[in-house]
Amino acid sequence: MTRLQSTQAEAAVQHFRELLGEEQARAIGARHFDKLHLIIESAIDAAVMEEINRYAGELEDIVKRMKRSSERFDNSVAAAED
Repeated sequence: MTRLQSTQAEAAVQHFRELLGEEQARAIGARHFDKLHLIIESAIDAAVMEEINRYAGELEDIVKRMKRSSERFDNSVAAAED
């Protein structure tokens, strides 16, 4: 988890605390807010990993296309030399 993701999770928890009000937040307790923080961090982490995997797939496709293009170029150069 990056510091930015942790900071975003903490901001979400803090905002929720403010929406609840002081009395309700006190009744819920710090332990439950800590759990909420972890849940939010996990959700952010899952979303980030999903995007990383998507980008990795796109990069793999680009590499495959480049490799095919390179092979076609090599074949056309070899044919021209014959």
